[in-house]
Amino acid sequence: MTCKGIIFDMDGTLLDSMGYWNRIGEYFLAYHKLPKDTDFIEKVSAMGVKELREYVNERYGFHYDKDSFYKDYHEVMEPIYMTMVKPKPYVREFLKYLKGRGIKTCIATATRHSTAEMVLRHLGLMDDIEFMISCSDVGAGKNRPDIYLKSCEMMGLSVSDTVVFEDVPMCIETAKKAGFKVVGVFDEYAPKGDNALAQKLSDRYIVSYDELLPYIKEEKNVSRAV
Repeated sequence: MTCKGIIFDMDGTLLDSMGYWNRIGEYFLAYHKLPKDTDFIEKVSAMGVKELREYVNERYGFHYDKDSFYKDYHEVMEPIYMTMVKPKPYVREFLKYLKGRGIKTCIATATRHSTAEMVLRHLGLMDDIEFMISCSDVGAGKNRPDIYLKSCEMMGLSVSDTVVFEDVPMCIETAKKAGFKVVGVFDEYAPKGDNALAQKLSDRYIVSYDELLPYIKEEKNVSRAV
């Protein structure tokens, strides 16, 4: 598999953050200074953004539209990103290795651009990638390949020379259908069955980035690692 560039997802792939996203209900209540509501917290833990917006509007009488909810949804998480979220083990080493070998890298995330850039700069990861791009920048979610194709264009690479790293089965499917080779990444906070499905869909699957370190230590071409 040739590899001149890699597109990384952020949450659940590079960052160990999905456990905090699963607690969005708890953080949302605190953000609005509402009393703890265990039923609400449990119900919203697996909801998507649209479903969550509709549910909080109904349950608490809010009048969120799409844009205002998207803004608050990420503002709820920003303090968590800045104080608790860390890269997954060996992510820093792998990114530095790729940079040293001249492999282009970028991050393609569904998280709001300003929030993603804030945490990546805070963690010092922006220094080791070409750029970061958000779904909001391309006007489409990861159920469409736009963000992956735009990333290729911005790196000046073809799909055949670019590998995608993702943890979510739906995103893996999207990238595969667009012609990319995909490395699936295990995430301990994934919904039940998602890791097994991600492994099945991927061209290569890793539980941890230390699985790629033998290739680094032996100074073999990164294409052997992906």
